[in-house]
Amino acid sequence: MQVGPQALLKWSPGWPPGPGRTRWQWSMRRSWLRTRPDSGSARSRSGQRYGRWKVSANSTNLGSPKLAGVRLREQLEASGWHYDDGRGGPPSSGHVLSEVYPFTTIVGAQELGYETERPRYKRRPKGMPIGQFRPMKAAACDGLLAEMDGLLSAIPPLDLRSHPVTAKLLQAPSPASDREYKHREDLLDAALCAWTGLLWLQRGLDGCQVLGLTNEAARQATIIAPARGRTACSRGVVRDTSMTGPDQASPVEGAQE
Repeated sequence: MQVGPQALLKWSPGWPPGPGRTRWQWSMRRSWLRTRPDSGSARSRSGQRYGRWKVSANSTNLGSPKLAGVRLREQLEASGWHYDDGRGGPPSSGHVLSEVYPFTTIVGAQELGYETERPRYKRRPKGMPIGQFRPMKAAACDGLLAEMDGLLSAIPPLDLRSHPVTAKLLQAPSPASDREYKHREDLLDAALCAWTGLLWLQRGLDGCQVLGLTNEAARQATIIAPARGRTACSRGVVRDTSMTGPDQASPVEGAQE
C-alpha cells in the first residue's frame, strides 16, 4: 500500500505542532533534503564507504524524479517542523526531521550483531535467479527480526510486541508472496528507522555519527547512523564523517549493490 504525504501529515505524531519543549524526532529513510545537482549526496558518498558490509544507497540529487520526501518536508516545515542535519547533536526540544537509513543502522548498531556484512533480506545479488533469492531473503529477514526482538533489552529499547501490527512480524515466518513480503520488509525498515531516531536522541554523538556533514554553513543532506567504537565528533566540532564506515575506522572503498 502506497501512503502519500497528505496521509502521513494527518498521521504524524503531535500534529499539528504545539508550544512547549516537547521533543519529537521524525526519522525517515526517504531524502528530506536535496541540495546537490550531481550524485554526491550523503547517500551516495556514505554508501561508497560501506562496501565491505554490502551496504549501498540509491543516490539522490536535484534532478531525481522521486521527491515525496522533499515535498513532505516542505509541508511539515510550513506547519512548524524543521529539518536538522545533526551538526549540533540531537535536538533538545521542538519537532525535528532527520534522515536515517536501515542498512547503516543494521551494520552500525553492535546490538544487532552483524559484524561482517548486512543480512540479505532485500536487494537480490546480481545474476541470482529470483527463485533462488526468495528463500534466502526470507531466512535473512527472519534472522534480522530475531535480532531486533532482542532490542527489547537494549538502551533505548525497541519492543516490536508492543503494537499488534509489528507483533505480527514475530508471529509468523516471512511469506512467499512478493507483495506480502514487501510490506513486511517496509514495516521492518520503519521500526529500525524509529529506533535509530531514539538512539540519536538518547546517545547523540556518543553512539551515532553524522554521514555527509562538512564545514559548509548551509544545512546539508545528511544521514544519522549508529556507530561502533569511538565518538565520531565532539559537540561544536564539525568533521566530515562521510569517509567512515560503521566502525568509524579507515575508509571502505567500493560500494556493492
